[in-house]
Amino acid sequence: MTSLFDDINQFDEGFLAARREAVAVAHKRVQDRVGSYLRLSKTDEEYTARLDFVSDDVRQIVADVSTEFSVDHDKLK
Repeated sequence: MTSLFDDINQFDEGFLAARREAVAVAHKRVQDRVGSYLRLSKTDEEYTARLDFVSDDVRQIVADVSTEFSVDHDKLK
């Protein structure tokens, strides 16, 4: 049985597959690290305040993943 990432590699060039995998990994890590904190928001204003509070952490997660997958950081935004 093949994984989603194996299927992506089969149809895309290597750099596109790496970028897609990096986006998926970054999304998962952000959800794991700050997702529950953001979901506890009761209002849009509270969500915005919480997001502002963790925005540096989110940026660092994305930067770390882009380095890990050798993908341009700006391509993951």
